[in-house]
Amino acid sequence: MTWRSVVATELTTETREDPRRYPRCGAVEHKVQVNAQMPDQEKRWWICGGISLGLSMIFLNAVLASAMAGENALPALTVEDVVSRMVQADDKRTSEFQGYTAKRRYYIENKRVNKRAEIMVQVTCTSTGSRSFDVISESGSSIIRTRVLRKMIDAEAEASQQDGRERNRIIPSNYDFRLTGREVTDGRLAHVLEIVPKTQNRFLIRGRIWVDAEEYAITRIEGTPAKNPSFWTRSIRIVHRYGKTGPFWLPVLNQSHAEARLFGSTEVTIDYFDYLLNGAVSSSEQRSRKVECCTVH
Repeated sequence: MTWRSVVATELTTETREDPRRYPRCGAVEHKVQVNAQMPDQEKRWWICGGISLGLSMIFLNAVLASAMAGENALPALTVEDVVSRMVQADDKRTSEFQGYTAKRRYYIENKRVNKRAEIMVQVTCTSTGSRSFDVISESGSSIIRTRVLRKMIDAEAEASQQDGRERNRIIPSNYDFRLTGREVTDGRLAHVLEIVPKTQNRFLIRGRIWVDAEEYAITRIEGTPAKNPSFWTRSIRIVHRYGKTGPFWLPVLNQSHAEARLFGSTEVTIDYFDYLLNGAVSSSEQRSRKVECCTVH
């Protein structure tokens, strides 16, 4: 039996207070109850270790309390405040936006039918937000590439045009909002809002958004399409993440999980990378790979 189990089960203990046998840890005086059968070296470990653990817990609690106090010190905002600041910040970034080029990887997999496909594209986005796509490479099932991935790309190009972009923005004319709280995501504090589309638009999302508490950019979107795209699809769950490149917030990852009536689960992943901003933004400012404002891309 080890001395730790002896300490846990022995009923007969005695108190030792002799400072000559149990030296101080730092400058802390101690009085501990130890078992008489413990070797002196293990008793010292128990005493010093216990005090060190206690001091560590005090330190951690102090840090946690400070962090919570800092968060609570933020001004209390209404949902109208958050949405207004979000739209104003988005309008400002849009007025400064001069476009970009980037790459995307579209990947789809259905394990039930053992099918997968991939398309890599070059994206050109103009200052107005309209996007065009040039295929760099493709592999996998030709049927899935043609009937799924290319249709997704065509739909995004359509949605990015001027007449459709305003109808797809996350703004009060398209959504109702409810502020549900605040969370730390990717190391940054964000306001969390529930969003409910006002129309059955296939490009709108019913779910939640995370709005950065400092820059009021959308950093994450989670939810389901306001309109089911097909009778053959039972449900679709979307997670869309944004990150900062220079002064702009641009897409970095989109993950979708669809449940189809005939083919079961299908996973779609879109990776966004190699952003190169147009205009007078230095290359060092463009290196962060962390997305545009209030439109689902």
